[in-house]
Amino acid sequence: TGDGRTYGTDVTLIYKNQKIETSLLYTLSWLEERYPMLFKGAYFSPQEDRRHQVKISGAYKMGGFKISALLTYKSPAPYLSLVQLEGDGIGDADFTAVQDYLPPYFSLDISLDYHFKLIRRPAMIGVSLINSTNHKNVSDLQYLGRVSGDAGNQVFLTNQTELLGRTFNVHFRYLIN
Repeated sequence: TGDGRTYGTDVTLIYKNQKIETSLLYTLSWLEERYPMLFKGAYFSPQEDRRHQVKISGAYKMGGFKISALLTYKSPAPYLSLVQLEGDGIGDADFTAVQDYLPPYFSLDISLDYHFKLIRRPAMIGVSLINSTNHKNVSDLQYLGRVSGDAGNQVFLTNQTELLGRTFNVHFRYLIN
């Protein structure tokens, strides 16, 4: 177990009228974590530490239809390049020596919804395309590592899915009071 700290601020601007709704969101954050057995107990930035995030959204209503889009930018994220580990492994490593960055993340989500009444109750059917840009660092983040131990250098390979790749979605909503 360890501890962490987060510093940051969020700013949101919204404009809305009968047919148009837009927003601009900006997040500035700084995350740090510390564990006694990692990096000599010093603070380091986890991969969730995307310092700058900007989201711009817009929606346009036309009768029962609503067209919307969301553009997202996230600054480069740090990750551990464990291939560069030397000596006694991650416990005594200097974080700055094994730190690398993912490229910035861009995403464009778009959707089309139709609002109507079904048995006198509000309903909605729609389609959406999440991450239509299918940015290259979305699908998987792969780690190749080397850890020193009693059996000599051991190599390991892991991966994790960070964010959705291009995803098509059909949705239906029916409100019951």
